[in-house]
Formats: sequence, structure tokens, C-alpha cells
Amino acid sequence: GFGTSGKSFTAGIKEKNFNGNGVGLDTNFTIGTNSIQGAINFQIPNYKYSDKSLNGDLSRTDADFLSTAGYKNKLNKASLGTSFEQRENFYFSPNITLEYEKLETSSTASSNLKKQEGDYYNINFEYGLFYDQRDQSYATTEGYYSSFRQEVPLYSNSYSLVNTYEYKVFNQISEEMIGSISFYAKAINSLGDKDIRVSERINLPGKKLRGFESGKIGPKDKTDYVGGNYASAVTVATTLPNFLPDLQSIDFGLFIDAGNVWGVDYDSNLDNSSKIRSSTGFTIDWLTPIGPLNFVLSQPITKNSSDVTENFRFDLGTTF
Repeated sequence: GFGTSGKSFTAGIKEKNFNGNGVGLDTNFTIGTNSIQGAINFQIPNYKYSDKSLNGDLSRTDADFLSTAGYKNKLNKASLGTSFEQRENFYFSPNITLEYEKLETSSTASSNLKKQEGDYYNINFEYGLFYDQRDQSYATTEGYYSSFRQEVPLYSNSYSLVNTYEYKVFNQISEEMIGSISFYAKAINSLGDKDIRVSERINLPGKKLRGFESGKIGPKDKTDYVGGNYASAVTVATTLPNFLPDLQSIDFGLFIDAGNVWGVDYDSNLDNSSKIRSSTGFTIDWLTPIGPLNFVLSQPITKNSSDVTENFRFDLGTTF
């Protein structure tokens, strides 16, 4: 993968019917601009004929964000869970996750961040609720989905509760235009007397707020973008008629994004919650013989003085 956000190399093996038993097995190794990750996961779709899937995952991630967020970490993770349709179109997916993290901060980080260096152990109960009323999951033209996910700490060095909610509705405007409105919100709150550690703090995904560099908006501690306790985003978008009918694998679109990242539990003076970031722009998605190609031309409408804007973004191959 290659793009304005960085580079990545991924290799892996995926098997949908491992050992002839219908087991899905996926192993992969990824080298990115700021991280190295290896993972192996499995899925048994109909475990012991129960109409419930059994899922497992083992992963290791080494990430270096010293230049942008003032920290680097090594995270080992193992999870085991299930997923099933509780009622028609309503899905429930609980799992147990074990984590070990080693966190280091930069020499120039603030004293509050330096206090967070060390080893962390977590056992979390996570569950997701997903209600799907789309006409189809791929190339949706009508309907909506609603998704909620919560991470509850069972054992931790620093207990924190994570809630994530996402809603998206689709409407067919014309034969060639599909409109959509989406809402995204995420919050992490400490359940004890310790601050949320920097590696768990929240940033908006790059696709939720285009026109800004990913991870470079919101609270800033000295030179480090430390993320927030809260994040939210709204997107209004529509596909456009194909201006190049000879190319059937190309899609055009327009969007308006608005979002914010705020909340600093260890220093309220760093918070800038009153500033909503917003942008508008044009997108091109093209499925080429060498992989998916994505272009984003965007113009920020409102921003904070410390934000890093991005008028042009492209990705070829694996997205970032």
C-alpha cells in the first residue's frame, strides 16, 4: 500500500475451509509507517451446530508515535468470543480480551505523560449490538444500520470504560445517486482515580473527518497530539453519476464532514471542545488491476489553529 498517509506492506494467508471443516483461518503480517503488526485469527461459523460462531484472535503490535503523540508501545492481545443473530437482523457479539502493553514516552513529553510509562495488564469483557435494516450489506441503496459496542474492564492497572456508537442511513436519490448520513461517537472514561493512558485516548479515524491529517486534531500537549476522552463525527455524502461510462469500476462522490475530539482528564487547560472541525470535498474510488485506488480532494471549512489540514489524500492498495 502507498499513499499520502504513509506506506504499508502486508503478507498473509487466508483459508475459508481449513482442514475441510468450514473453519475460517487468517494469518497476516503488516509493516506500516508507524507500526508493525502480526495476527492470527479463526472463525467457526456454526460451532457444534449451535447457529453461533466461535471466534479467536492472537496479535502483537509494535507502534511508534513518538513524533506525533509522544509515545510508543508494544501490545500483545488475545481474545475469544462468539457472534449470533439474537433476533431477526439483530446481532450480539460478546468476547473476552486479554492484553499486555508496554508503554514508553518521549524525553520531551510532559510530566503527566511520562508518569504513564510502564507495563499494563487488562482483562476486558467486550460486546457488540448490531441492528441491520439495509437492503444489502454491499452497495447499499436503502435502509440503515445501528451499532453499539462497549468494553468493560474486569481487571486492569487503570480501569476505563469505552463506549462506541455508529448509525448510518442510506437513501436512493436517483438511479445513479445514493445519499447517506452517518453519525459516530466514542467515549472513554476512567472508573478509578487514574488518568486515561495516552495509548488508549481517542482520535477520529481518517475517513470520519477528511480534510485533516489523521491524528492531528484535538488536544495538544506541547508538540504532541494526545487525543481526547471523547470524539464524534457527522458525514453527509452522496454518490454521483459516472462521468466516465467506459470505466465501470470507478465511483465519484461528494461529502460534508464535521467532527471534534475533546476532553483531557489529566489537564483541562489543554481542552478545546468548543471548536468544531468541518470540511467538504470530492472523492474518487477506482478498482484498478493493481488494487483499489482512492482520491480525496477536500477543503476545510472550520478548524482550530493547531490542526494540521490536508487538501489532498490518496491511497493505493491497503488503506491506512
